[in-house]
Amino acid sequence: MIWTIIRYDAKATWRQLCVMPVVAALLLGTAIGADALKIPVLKQTSLVLAVVAIGGLLAVQALICILNYWTSMYGRQGSFTQTIPVRTSTLLSGKLLYALIVGVLSLIVTAVFTLLAVLYYVGAEPARYVIDQILQQAWTNAVILVIASVLLQLVCSLVIVWSVITISSDEKLWSLRWGAPVLGLFCTYVVYEVGAALFMLFIPIGVRMEDPGAGDIVMEGMWPSFVKLVQYDVASPEVLGLGYVLWAVVLAVVLLVLARRHADRRTSVR
Repeated sequence: MIWTIIRYDAKATWRQLCVMPVVAALLLGTAIGADALKIPVLKQTSLVLAVVAIGGLLAVQALICILNYWTSMYGRQGSFTQTIPVRTSTLLSGKLLYALIVGVLSLIVTAVFTLLAVLYYVGAEPARYVIDQILQQAWTNAVILVIASVLLQLVCSLVIVWSVITISSDEKLWSLRWGAPVLGLFCTYVVYEVGAALFMLFIPIGVRMEDPGAGDIVMEGMWPSFVKLVQYDVASPEVLGLGYVLWAVVLAVVLLVLARRHADRRTSVR
């Protein structure tokens, strides 16, 4: 049934999801064509717009999925969606999984566009040299941990947003309409930032930022480096705390459990 929900969402959103990649491709193609034809004004304008489109691709696709989730569950389509003979928490899981799939595909498309732009503007040989240097360093523990933490952050962010929207559908908040999820997301953002700062400072895991041992994973929080940063006015912290990743996971799991329970017990169609 989850895959049926995913197919339904794909049919409902594929047109909107295709707009941004097509726009980014057209702008990048225009910039490359203008550069080849020596049209500086068109080249600069289209290149700037292409960079904005490529950089904002993931955010726009996520926003489309968020709007689809809200309207299909709690908007005009909600009455139809929730007649499907499954638990509401199953609908939540299917739509969340669809958003994660869209997020992964958006990252891949962003990487492809970025690679094409680099190959054209930097050149094949310099780009190959840079890629070789990156690949030589790509299997160090610190690099793997940082990449994994970024990807995990993206997953947790989607889970948190979906969970907050679900919890905000409570019938007691019906009068707020869109204000309910917006207020919920704002409060969650404040809680997340405060918790992330505390976990970065005090959870004993991080990456050493300065020699000797730059890039090494250390079982140390960021608090000692933060104290030195304040007291001695050093340029940068010695250790970058990674505890914020643990906080994101904890918050996402707690909110997802609450959202699934809320979806089955207290969901209100707008």
